[in-house]
Amino acid sequence: MTRNVYLMLDAEGDNYVKFRIDSLVGGGMPPDMGTVFLTYFFQSEAGNTDLTGATTTVSLDVGMGKVYFDFSSGNQVFPMDPANSTDWDLMFHGYEILQNSGPNGIGECGAFQAYGELSDPTDIDELTTVPAGAPFFPDFVSSVFNGSLTDDSKLWYDYDPQTHTLTSKGHVYVIDVGGAVYKMQIVSYYADVGGAPVSAHYTFIWKEL
Repeated sequence: MTRNVYLMLDAEGDNYVKFRIDSLVGGGMPPDMGTVFLTYFFQSEAGNTDLTGATTTVSLDVGMGKVYFDFSSGNQVFPMDPANSTDWDLMFHGYEILQNSGPNGIGECGAFQAYGELSDPTDIDELTTVPAGAPFFPDFVSSVFNGSLTDDSKLWYDYDPQTHTLTSKGHVYVIDVGGAVYKMQIVSYYADVGGAPVSAHYTFIWKEL
């Protein structure tokens, strides 16, 4: 856990918020995220770049579900149609933290890695104003192997909450690397290394087409 400080525009694109993920407690194998502890300051005046003021710490019981958080109210929210709602800013699910923007929703959230501007990247109080010219980036699709906000069927694996294990769905992917095209299939997420079982050890098969 880096505890780095981030700066963000809210889903309406009007208000600045600084935040830090303090810890994840009680999590297990994905998608069990456990409880998230979050510290933040929300500037309630639209367009105001002043980030001084008392911070608030909240805990969000995410577990294996999806939790939506709204900085303006300081509460977990329950949008009926998350992809078409600006009632939420951040979504927590399976060790991912997503903004309401890009492929995730119609919001105008954008994030800036403010920790790079700080002498201590974890000191949220050190960030007192929005840095001039700071670029704010919306979320974007990162990989064909991942699911989406509304469709986990695209995940490459199935998760068993009883055994906390991942099993490949056996999907076949075609990958264009520029000049060559390959087909590949993920076989497993586990292996025996030195007589001990380990996770995050991918076995896959592939062939050039």
